[in-house]
Amino acid sequence: MFILSEVGLPKDYTRPTSSGKQFYRNKFTLTTWSPPTVEEYMYRRKIMPQGCVCNVSIMGDRQRDILTAAIIHGDHVRVGTEDHPFDHSGALARTSDLVRETVEMARALGRPLATVQQARKMIGL
Repeated sequence: MFILSEVGLPKDYTRPTSSGKQFYRNKFTLTTWSPPTVEEYMYRRKIMPQGCVCNVSIMGDRQRDILTAAIIHGDHVRVGTEDHPFDHSGALARTSDLVRETVEMARALGRPLATVQQARKMIGL
């Protein structure tokens, strides 16, 4: 798993990876046509091409729920204060705190983390 804010990509990045797999960025906000819920994430995941590389970012208080679902289902995530500036307790947080919290969640779920170099390779940079 990689955390997109650490890789250094433009925010709306979609392209084939070096392995030929398509990279998709799924963004959930409170102003899009679909609600930022785990159910919506699961629907979007279901219609993604088989074997694609998928990254998820969420704006809103359901962020932790959707991040957990994405990590469990093998997707990558993006966190940062520009997405949702609050930690799991609702306190205002720095991006580094949000990344650390997400890393701890991924490790608790048994998900290995990629280095920046490995993440860039996964998406063909």
